[in-house]
Amino acid sequence: MQLLTKWKIKRVLRYTDYRYAADVIKEEFEGGVIKKELAQLFDAYLENPCFNTAIDIIRFDPKALYLFAECKPGGIYDVRRKVEAANQRGKSTQPHMNAPDI
Repeated sequence: MQLLTKWKIKRVLRYTDYRYAADVIKEEFEGGVIKKELAQLFDAYLENPCFNTAIDIIRFDPKALYLFAECKPGGIYDVRRKVEAANQRGKSTQPHMNAPDI
């Protein structure tokens, strides 16, 4: 991978929660049928979730960049995690139905 490309990816992945990305990978791909090479890369990542092991997955499948990028604050997986946590606490994430219109 070219240095400039790796640098751009590093900028995109700034603030990524790599441990949370590992949880997402487990959840999204557990029990699924994937290529052996990708399974090995996932295993290596799960053992050491960091930029260097993430970049190996992205080299194999560039679409994986989206998964890692969305595991940072404000990303789709981060928002999903917060909504699920709120639902588990019994708090609604929807506006209150009796709230006055402004």
